[in-house]
Amino acid sequence: MTGESIEAKNKRIEWIDCTKGIAILLVILGHTIVSHDLIRGLIFAFHMPLFFIFSGMLMHFSDNLHIWRKRQLRGAYHLLLPATVIWALRSIVYIVHNYTMFDIQSLLTYLGNRIIVLFWGSGVPVMLENKNIEALGMMWFLLVLFIAKGIYDFLHIHMRGKGLLAITTISMGVIGVVLGRVQWLPLSFDLALVAILFLFVGESIRYFLKSNSGRISNISLILLNSAVYLLVFSFIYHSTGTYLELAGRRYPLFPLCIISAVAGTMALGGFCFYIEIIPCVGKALCTLGRHSLDLLCIHMMDYVAAPVYSRISSNEFLTALVRIIMDIIVFIVYLRLKKFVKENGYKLRKVENEKL
Repeated sequence: MTGESIEAKNKRIEWIDCTKGIAILLVILGHTIVSHDLIRGLIFAFHMPLFFIFSGMLMHFSDNLHIWRKRQLRGAYHLLLPATVIWALRSIVYIVHNYTMFDIQSLLTYLGNRIIVLFWGSGVPVMLENKNIEALGMMWFLLVLFIAKGIYDFLHIHMRGKGLLAITTISMGVIGVVLGRVQWLPLSFDLALVAILFLFVGESIRYFLKSNSGRISNISLILLNSAVYLLVFSFIYHSTGTYLELAGRRYPLFPLCIISAVAGTMALGGFCFYIEIIPCVGKALCTLGRHSLDLLCIHMMDYVAAPVYSRISSNEFLTALVRIIMDIIVFIVYLRLKKFVKENGYKLRKVENEKL
């Protein structure tokens, strides 16, 4: 498969779906093995950048502001609405679980604080001079993806020259990194600026893959990306003791951490070109990747089952395996229900049309 197939608008790109499928499983794993810093770092150093990079690879750009506005409404439905619903559900779960500690005043105070949490949209707590804002959680990704894609699409309308677009997006990324070190912004806007840089990288990779030398399945390219990722990550980790973590605004030895994230993304993508052709395994991973946002949303709510999966074993890897299995079971049920509703809704509309 060459990069030319990326241009196909109505066809799934299986190696990308497979890569996203593995990446979403790594998200769950990384959120569970909290005491294994090195392995966690190997995951965090590229797993969220991967989703931004692939979004850039697959983006279709608006020709004018009218189309851009329509795409923003569609993006709000697919990204902002789920983030808001999950924020509301998590708030309700907390209230129900701790209902004995609430009176009217404390309930209003709690709801006010939750609105502030949503306003900041940060994956980790925000430390202000006179107040600490609680973390929104994983929903930060949905907010940032919506904002970043909207801005990047807008830039495409007004910047036809690739050079100007490159300078603008790189500058935005640098500003986002600087803000992440000195002043975080509401709605994680500083993170959105960094995400725009990854979107630009993704679009650039798309054009690279369109050339004859840009085969994602090229073994030499896979090995090169793997080596770059491991070497740069090792250098960063041993030099600073940390790794790239977008939610926490950690950008050690920038821009080396960005290079490592891109290399890790492309290395995994190259391997998945071969993994996705394995019977059953490839199909299952492609299904997870095709609906990776749905599985992410399920993962955002799986903390309610923590008393179950956290008590099964003291081994965090076994706990992560149980957590992944539980999420996938819910995911399968969700897909079946979604299919059932879609099919029966179609039949109902067909019957109503026949009556008319």
